[in-house]
Amino acid sequence: MPESSDKFLQTISEAVYSSNLNGKAITAAVSGGPDSLAMVHALHRTAALTRIRLTVVHLDHGIREEDSKSDAAFVKDFCNRIGIPCEVGSVDIPRIAKSRKLSIEDAARRERHKFLASTSSKFGSSAVALGHTSDDQVETVLMHVMRGSGLNGLKGMELISTRIMEGTTLNLFRPLLSISRIAVESYCAKARLTPRIDSTNLSVEFTRNSVRLELTPLMERYNPA
Repeated sequence: MPESSDKFLQTISEAVYSSNLNGKAITAAVSGGPDSLAMVHALHRTAALTRIRLTVVHLDHGIREEDSKSDAAFVKDFCNRIGIPCEVGSVDIPRIAKSRKLSIEDAARRERHKFLASTSSKFGSSAVALGHTSDDQVETVLMHVMRGSGLNGLKGMELISTRIMEGTTLNLFRPLLSISRIAVESYCAKARLTPRIDSTNLSVEFTRNSVRLELTPLMERYNPA
């Protein structure tokens, strides 16, 4: 791979070591999109160095009907081709949201947490790897500020953090947190990865999408640097 890809892989392996996850079991949450696909590909490529034991999980949210099923099949096939164990789950988020009087975002988040808690426990994982990039970090901080989180909200996400999900204590590992979305897309292109595109990411109905598509570009107009 080109030099920039080598740097990407080095960043991933350094993230594993600095989080004390070398030689341990990691479950990667993979949607099939650019971020999570690049993440699991890089974790797999550096596994000989980091000695991690990698598994993949994917949750079909049932929001986009056939597209959701295609995403699940894509992730399963990708993992089969490169030899990573993969578990796919499915839930009907629209039905759950309606019955529990939740927003689609809240219902999806709760079901993801349940799924990650159960699968990470099943695989005996030391951490769950999430594909959050430096762009996601900016969006998260902005959302915290808008919600009045105060100074703690400015802290944002961490490379490794602990959260209790469904009564299970999980270590959340974000190896892409220092990597930009542009760098992720470049890595995908050079590695000849063809990620899935989630059409719901283009809908400003969801808060994070609105921040990404409307607020962040507006702020960049005032501060291009």
